[in-house]
This record gives sequence, structure tokens and C-alpha cells, in this order.
Amino acid sequence: MNIRITCLFLFLHFGLFSQDCCNDDGVAVICYTPELVYCNGVSCPYTLDGAFMDGLSQKLANPANFGPGSISDCELSLVPLVGINNAADVENLACDIVFLGNFATDNNGGGGTFLPLLLLESVKEWSLQCTKNLTILFQGEAEPWGYLVANDNMNPNVAGNVSEPNIFNGPFGSLTQFNQGGTFQGTFVDSPETGNTILARDNNNRPTVVLDNLTNDIIFADVGIMCNGPGDVTVSPEINNDNDILACNVMALGCQIAFSQNNFYMDAELCVGASYVLPNGESVDEPGEYEVVLESANGCDSIITVSLDISDPEDFYFDYSGCVGDDFSFAVGSEVFNEDVTSGIVTIQNQWGCDSTVYVNLEYKENSSSSFDSIICEGSSFMFNDLLISSAVDTQLVLLNAVSCDSVIDVYVETFYFQEIDLVSSVVIENNAAYTFELDVPDDYDILWSPSNDLSCSDCPNPILNNTENIDVYQVSITNPFGCTEVYEVAMTYLCKPYIPNVFSPILGDQNGVFRPVAPCELIDYELLIFDRWGNRVFESINSDESWDGTLNGRDLNIGVYVYQLSYFNGVEASIIAGDITLLR
Repeated sequence: MNIRITCLFLFLHFGLFSQDCCNDDGVAVICYTPELVYCNGVSCPYTLDGAFMDGLSQKLANPANFGPGSISDCELSLVPLVGINNAADVENLACDIVFLGNFATDNNGGGGTFLPLLLLESVKEWSLQCTKNLTILFQGEAEPWGYLVANDNMNPNVAGNVSEPNIFNGPFGSLTQFNQGGTFQGTFVDSPETGNTILARDNNNRPTVVLDNLTNDIIFADVGIMCNGPGDVTVSPEINNDNDILACNVMALGCQIAFSQNNFYMDAELCVGASYVLPNGESVDEPGEYEVVLESANGCDSIITVSLDISDPEDFYFDYSGCVGDDFSFAVGSEVFNEDVTSGIVTIQNQWGCDSTVYVNLEYKENSSSSFDSIICEGSSFMFNDLLISSAVDTQLVLLNAVSCDSVIDVYVETFYFQEIDLVSSVVIENNAAYTFELDVPDDYDILWSPSNDLSCSDCPNPILNNTENIDVYQVSITNPFGCTEVYEVAMTYLCKPYIPNVFSPILGDQNGVFRPVAPCELIDYELLIFDRWGNRVFESINSDESWDGTLNGRDLNIGVYVYQLSYFNGVEASIIAGDITLLR
């Protein structure tokens, strides 16, 4: 058991024993602070007769847990701690264990107490008179013992680096961790120079339960560890979870201290190149196990076994990489490192007073800023650093730059509205007749016609359509100086009109030797009638590929002027054309 007995040695040296440390009455008297006596009219539920410790009280009263033949084999008696003005008053109550609840006066519960300072100092003095005089206390009540707490616990809490005493492994079972509950969750941020043994620590290696080296008292940074309500102790006489096991192991340890013989075991550390003073005043400078007997006038000699090891603290290197303005600082002893002081070497002492060197190097990387200006075309969108931009934007983005610091980007995007273009969507022209497009387009706009077949140019606003390929649709892409593009379509309709010669001669023997209308398209409902000057019909056909050779019933007709009538439908409109044709021989 890692118990400091410096106080016992001092009392022997000065002959100041005030009590018989040999407890042989067989009953462990727990003196507790009653709720109604010390709360000044407010609720103080964190004590053995308070609502938040009802679970622990039920477990202490369960004879299957505490009492002869029970799990701890420790018989308990609870006595209210009242009328205390000095250590003798505590002794007169035959207290073996003093259980100080938490009587916080501040809203957070970390500091301040309704318990009188005289009461706390009397209990501490009583505890110092004998190593078996055990006090269990919490949070703000620990200030007279030299401890300060803060609300910075990080769950889970695990065992400290100590084999004995071990509240994680006791008569009520074993556990590997426990959680603190409630809005305040404490750790120790300051402790006396006389030191302590860490019984539990949080996930950031900060102590949460300690055994004080000077008084041999058990001190909790947070009362919630031992309570129900804000804590996890169950309101039941049974042992149901890890916090139940922990709370009862603590109380069983109190019994063990109260009823143990005066055989003490303590672990100590020897700094490299230094010496260590044993409880009897002997100075040693080698590691090993030393047995010291302290004789007592009351017949209860103390045998102290000191296990002395070499403490050789390793050098510690702390490197940090952050960003300018992140307010990060790192304290080592009295030295504080931040953006103004970024590196240094500090020598500190561990709990045994042995020196170790801390090398600190902080790096603060620069944040960055930039701007992004652009124009977005009406009706379009684009992505910028995971921001979808589909309209005008004036905003600021905060992103991580290449060194993981803030990159502030001012984003300003304007919307470009395309100038309305006056362009006909359809054109009707005669087949084989040229046509000139007319577009009113600003000079700084780019134009592209597609396809470019039959056009005099592909990138001008007013190309001439030569009209030889009968292309159905032309597309024209118009792009402004900012890259915004609009595409227009022009549907072309071609009026198919046949070519009709006005003279022919059979003696030529070629295409001019017959008479036939020639069309670049199919003529529907075709009918060709030819008459002589007297109105006699000399030729008739409904086949557009059939020609008149100037004969009638195989007989050559006389030269002269004949009249034709052509009717047809070209897919767009129906037409009837009449005219003269001259027959020559």
C-alpha cells in the first residue's frame, strides 16, 4: 500500500500523540456531514444522507456487502459529524473514517463549500494524527488539503500507475474504467508539494482520484464518481455496474486502512545522483527495499517497507503545428509558449522532484486570402470549390489552404444577359434561287454557321446561301466576349419551281429536241397539256418524266407557236402555269 507516513514520524519525534492508533473495537465508524446541518437552507444532496448518495448509503447498509461474513467483512456504523471545533471533537466521536460530502456554493460545483473552514481544518488535523485516520473528501472541500479542481475531465477514467492501493481491483470486483457524469466533471489542476499517489486518471492523463501523501486521505476531483443522479452509482443495495464496484471498493479500502496493523508499504523514487531520506531519518542513495521500524510509546509500532526505485525522467519533446491567430499556447511550469515565444527548453520536476527537460517547438503557419471574379452566362452554372454558382454571387468562402490554415476567398460573380438577336426562325425561298441572311449582331460577337455547305462564309453575320444542296436546317452559334454562347436554328423551306423551255427542235436530237418541264424535286399531281393555235389538244401527260417530241399520233406537226398548261403540287403549294412554246424544224 503506497502510504506516506511523514506525519506519523513527526508526531513520534515531538511526542505529540493524541490518540491510540490501534483500533480493535471491530466496528468502522463513518462520521459524515449531515445535509440539513450544513446547507444553510438549500439542497445539498451530495452527502451520505442526501438524495444523490442514496445509492451508496443503501449499499453500505446492505449486510451482504459490509458486515461480518459479507463481501468486505467490515461492520459499519454511521455517526453525524456535528459540533466540531477541533481535532479532539472528531476523536471523541470515535471516528475511523470521516466522509465529507460535497457542499458546493458555486453554480459549477468546482469550488467553494458551505462546510465551515474550522470543521475542515479540524478534520485535517485529526487525519494527520494517525495514518489510520482516513478522510474521504471531494472537490471544493479539498482546498485546505492544497488541491484545486477544474471542469476539464475527459472520459473514460482509468487506473493510475500504482499497484497498491488499487480501487479498480477490490473485494467488490474489478473494472477497467469508469465515467464521470453531470455538468461538472473534475480533474485536479493543482496539488500540494508533499505529493500524492494517483489512484485514477482521465483520458488526458489528468488525475481524478488521489491518495494524499501527507494525510493518507482519499480525495476525489468530482463527487459524481460516488453518487447517483448526476453520477452512475445505482439506487439499489446491490452491486450492478462499474461505478457501484468502484464506490464500494473505495469504502472497503477505508475499512482496510482503519483495521490494518501498523505495517505500511510505500513506493518511492530516487532521482539519479541524489539521495533519499527514509522515515527514520536515514539517507540512502541506492535503489532497493528498506524496512524501517518506528517505535511507539502506545505499543503500536509501525513497520514501514519502502520500495525505492530510480526515477530517471525522459526528456519530452513537444512539437505543434498550427495557424496564425488560433490562440494556441502551451505552458510548461511557469513558462508559456505561444505565437510570441515559439520555442524553448524548460527543466521541470516530476512528483518525486527529479528533473526532466522539455523541448518545445511551436510553428504557426500563415493564413491566406484571395479573390475570385467571374461572369456567369444567364441560365448556366458552374462549380467553384464545392459551391454551385447559378446566378450573381457576392460572398466570402473560408477554406483550408495547402498548409491546413484558413484560406479566405472573396467571390464576386456577375450574370451576363445575352443581347437579343433578331433572327428569323424559318425562310421560304425558290429552289436554285440565292438568299442572303441578315443578322444584327454586335461587332465583338463571334459567329459560326453549321453546316457551312452552300454558304458564302461560315463566320460572318450575313452569308449568302447559294441554294444548291437543299439543306433543311442551319444552326448559327453566337458567342459574346465573355464566352457566353446562344445557338439559333433557321429552318429552310425550298419552293420547287420547274424550268420550262420556250423553244425546241426535234431535229437537234438532244435534250433540246423535246419539250418537258424540268424540276429539281418531285412534282405531285403532275399534268401537262399542249394545244395548237386553234385550241386543239396535241399532247397530254401525267408523268413528269415524259416529253413531247412535236408529233401527234406519230405525225410531225407544223412549226409554229403552241400553248402549254402545267399543273402540279411541289409539297408546299399547288400551281398552274401556262405559256407559249415554239416548235422549230
